[in-house]
Amino acid sequence: MDKLDTILGQTKAIRPPGNLGSPPVSERDWEEAVGSRVARRTQPLRLERGVLYVRVANAAWANELSLLADDILAQLSARDLAVETLRFSVGTISRSQATRHHGPPKKAPPPDAELPDQLKAQMNDIADGSLKEALAAAAAKTLALQNDDE
Repeated sequence: MDKLDTILGQTKAIRPPGNLGSPPVSERDWEEAVGSRVARRTQPLRLERGVLYVRVANAAWANELSLLADDILAQLSARDLAVETLRFSVGTISRSQATRHHGPPKKAPPPDAELPDQLKAQMNDIADGSLKEALAAAAAKTLALQNDDE
């Protein structure tokens, strides 16, 4: 009798894909994109043709995350990840994913805030275009964080 691994090794049609062991998104990128609370209850499985397949703990999480898909996609895009669509399926989250916790829970940053008209007017006085753009971006992020804390 031959051992099963010997038989499987000889059969090319049954071989698993080569990328099976590596996650499609690093744990760090995923946690930064969705926040610690969500990351503990989800697990990116594979990325195929721009579709990121994500396992979630239950149907409620699948529903909630599908409503937040645009924000998650924006966060992944900001990390140069080529994800165009998310697909969620309910299943068991691996132990390492579920128990991972690095300090207080993190949440995804809020979307940039709209700059007040008065600030926009003051920004127009800045001659250097790249400086103006950098300051506007920093102000939008700061205002968003301040609004999120309230």
